[in-house]
Amino acid sequence: MRGIAFLLICLMIGAALPPLAEGRGVSKLSIALFALGIASKFGSAYAAKLANESYDAYLHTAVQSEMQKKLDEYRLRRDVSRGLSAASIGFTAIGAIYSFYKALSPPPEQPVSMHIRRRGDEVALSLKVRF
Repeated sequence: MRGIAFLLICLMIGAALPPLAEGRGVSKLSIALFALGIASKFGSAYAAKLANESYDAYLHTAVQSEMQKKLDEYRLRRDVSRGLSAASIGFTAIGAIYSFYKALSPPPEQPVSMHIRRRGDEVALSLKVRF
């Protein structure tokens, strides 16, 4: 799982470089999906830590009724951790796919372009309008 997440992060960064080189910038959606993926991964790690603490408490409990309660608590937190980890990979993958889509799509054509030319003391301004 960690290898997949690392690969997706590398792909997303690599997909962001061509639009930056062309001056288009990076999509806010890609940044938001990447941030959600990272936040979900931190949440998953925290939930896994809580699950491990619950399991340790389960192992140190001698009363049968408390043992079942601690075991149920452990299973719930483990499932939350797994869900957040899967969501993290999903958000990062969607962000990487969207970044590649934006990087491979041609830049939008501008209907009006302006060019400024200088010749000595003269400045010429030309506008091109596309219909």
